[in-house]
Amino acid sequence: MHSPVFMPIVYLCILLSAFFLKKAGIFGPEDYKVLARIIVNLTLPAAVIRAFSAFQMEWSLLLFVLLGLMMNILPILLALLLFPESSALDRGQAVLCSAGYCIGNFAFPFIDYSIGALGMVAACLFDTGNSLMLTGVNYAVASSVAEGKRPGFTDAMRKLFSSVPFCVYLAMLLMSILHIALPEILVSAITPLANANGPIAMLMLGLTLDFSCPKAEYRQVAGILLLRYGLAVAFSLAVFFLLPLRTCYKSALILCSFCPVSTMATPFTEKLRGNIQRTGLASSISVLMSILIFVLLFSVLPLS
Repeated sequence: MHSPVFMPIVYLCILLSAFFLKKAGIFGPEDYKVLARIIVNLTLPAAVIRAFSAFQMEWSLLLFVLLGLMMNILPILLALLLFPESSALDRGQAVLCSAGYCIGNFAFPFIDYSIGALGMVAACLFDTGNSLMLTGVNYAVASSVAEGKRPGFTDAMRKLFSSVPFCVYLAMLLMSILHIALPEILVSAITPLANANGPIAMLMLGLTLDFSCPKAEYRQVAGILLLRYGLAVAFSLAVFFLLPLRTCYKSALILCSFCPVSTMATPFTEKLRGNIQRTGLASSISVLMSILIFVLLFSVLPLS
C-alpha cells in the first residue's frame, strides 16, 4: 500500500511536466481546451457515475449540497465587504475569483484514489451545490456588481443545465433516491474513462498555469487567496470538530474546501471585460497552493 501522499506527489509531477512542456513549446497556449472538453464530457461524468454506482442515498447527506452552496455564498459576501474601495469591475472580478471551487478537475482524482467511493459521493454532493453557484449564480452576482444590471434567470439556468457534469450529478442523485441501480456491465465499461480523469485533469491544469503578470496584480491576488484559504481553514475546523459525520465524509469535504479557483472564473472574467491576467494569476497560484496543501492534508487527515 502506498503512502497517502504518494498520489498527490505523482499528480504534482504530471502537472509540472505539462507546464514545462508548454514552456518548451511542445504544447501551445490553447491546447488545454481539448483536454478540458474531454474531461467535462467524458472522464468527469464517468468518475461521477462510478462513484454513485454503489451508493445508497441517505437524506442527511443532502447537507453536503447545502454546504456547497454556503461555501460560495460566504466568499461572495466577504469579497463585497473586504474590497469596498475597489472599482465596480474589480469588485465583480473579486467575486468570481473568491467563490467557486475546481472540484471535479482537481479534488476528484485525489479523493477517488485515497478515500474511495464514499468520499467521492460526498465530494459530488458538495460539488452539486458548488456547480449551481459557479455556473450561473456567481456570474449573475458578479455581473450585477460590475455592470449595475441583473442577468436574466433563464440565461443562468440554461448555462447550468447545459453542463454535462451537473446533469450527471442530478441524474445519479435522483437514481440513488429512487434506488435505481446501474447495470454492472455499464459501470465496468466506464471505469477506464473514470480512471483517466485524474491524469488528464492534471495535464490540463499544468497547461493552464501562467505566472507572467505585472507585479501590481500580485497584491490584488494575495487578498483574494487569503480570503479563500482563510475561509477554507475555518470551514475545515467546523466540519472536523462540529459535524457528526463519518470520517471519510469529513476528509472529503475538507479537501473540497481547499480546491483552487474554478476554471469558470476565466471565461466569466472575459465576459465581464475584466482583467484576464489577474484571474489567470489567481488560478495558477491557487493550483500550486492547493496541491501542496493536499500533500500536507493527506499526511494528517484520517482517510477511512
